[in-house]
Amino acid sequence: MGYARIWAALAAVLMATTVPSVAQKPVKAHGKTAVAQNIPKVEPESNAEAEPKKVDFSLPEALGIAYETNPQLAAARAGLRATDETVAQANAKWRPTISATGTYAYNEYKISGANGVKTITHPLQAQVGFQQELFRGGRTYAEIGKAKANVRAARADLTATEQTVLLAAATAYMDVVRDIAIVNLRRHNVDVLRRQRDQTALEFKAGSVTRTDVAQAEARLAGAQAALTAAEGQLAISRASFSRVIGRPAETLEDRPATPNLVPGTEEVAETAAAKGNPALVQAQEYERAASYAVDDAIGAMLPEVNLQGGYSYSQQSYASALGAGQVTQGIGVQAQVNIPIYQGGAEQSAIRQAKQQHAQAQLNVSVTDRQVREAVSTAWNTYQAALANIASNEATAQSNEIAFNGVSKEQRVGGRTVLDVLNAQQELLNAQVTVVTSRRDATVAAFQVLAASGLLTAKSLNLKVPYYDPLDHYENNAAKWFSFGD
Repeated sequence: MGYARIWAALAAVLMATTVPSVAQKPVKAHGKTAVAQNIPKVEPESNAEAEPKKVDFSLPEALGIAYETNPQLAAARAGLRATDETVAQANAKWRPTISATGTYAYNEYKISGANGVKTITHPLQAQVGFQQELFRGGRTYAEIGKAKANVRAARADLTATEQTVLLAAATAYMDVVRDIAIVNLRRHNVDVLRRQRDQTALEFKAGSVTRTDVAQAEARLAGAQAALTAAEGQLAISRASFSRVIGRPAETLEDRPATPNLVPGTEEVAETAAAKGNPALVQAQEYERAASYAVDDAIGAMLPEVNLQGGYSYSQQSYASALGAGQVTQGIGVQAQVNIPIYQGGAEQSAIRQAKQQHAQAQLNVSVTDRQVREAVSTAWNTYQAALANIASNEATAQSNEIAFNGVSKEQRVGGRTVLDVLNAQQELLNAQVTVVTSRRDATVAAFQVLAASGLLTAKSLNLKVPYYDPLDHYENNAAKWFSFGD
């Protein structure tokens, strides 16, 4: 019996080594002061004497690299530049069209007969003509207005793509941060359960626990090892997503990136910002303007058209021609032409009716998009607030589980608790710590979702240290050009 007590005391000493070493502070419990341990940090533990971890790749840097290198965003910019050209094409209707034609021929004729006369001619002809539209029933103005509205809609679409890319980059970054912390927590849990298994085996030899207790400790350790493998696999998946979105591997990241200061203070402020800058709503409004110009364009097809035509011709006959040797004929002419449509089978009237209905549809789409944007803002805002509240609740839960685990461990040493009670307390503590890590990730991602719904998730709004893409550069350089083939 004396040996059994010695083994039990030795097991109690080993058990004490399984609790994470953290600073202690007094905690009030039922009016008395008790000693309890602080909740262990969810960040990876480090040696107290080690130097602070160097952050090589911050969240703003990751967002900046995604903004500069993401191919999805680059493709959207190219699409906008292509849309810019529709304004240049519409402007071309104000300008004259000039064409030139020329012919030169070699003709050889032979007259049959006794003397067999052969004739060779070399006729030369050239013409230059132009046409200038003077009035097209207002269609040119309408087509230019429609093209400009479509360009503004395309700019809004580019902003939406930019927000999508930046949100995906922030999400990928936070997923890796979360998964690294979870892997470290589960690895630590495996170490704790391995020591618990070894300690239980010693207690079994001492006769203070049963074979069932040993089996429970071994089963819990095997489950923890499987969970660690799954967490490592999820981390590898998150790293792959990180590389795809941001364009470079996930290096040493920030443990807890700061929430952007740009997040609106209230839901009403977020809705106001969304009403002005949400790209989906801006795009719908510009499409409605384009549809309005399309109605004017359709009406213009029934109005008179006036154009001015002119040309110059040059003709040089062969020396053997009937007009004489080297006869040259030149001509110049100018004429005005008026085309008044009277009836074309009803196609123009049908096109007007169609354009009006499409305009009505675009107006309703603005209302639909407005409701969707308001819903998105409300959803994102409430998700963000819930995530912030969850952090506080989950941290309190983890702290309580920490106290409970310490208490159960002490009670088990004196026989008041079983090994299974200790294992369950350890599992509850681990689950709470993982939940804290997850809730912090969710809160940061939700903050970026609020910015996206409000139309504020852009490189310029976030003040990223990168050169900003200005869509006006290409537009102003090409929309009014008379001659250019581009890059």
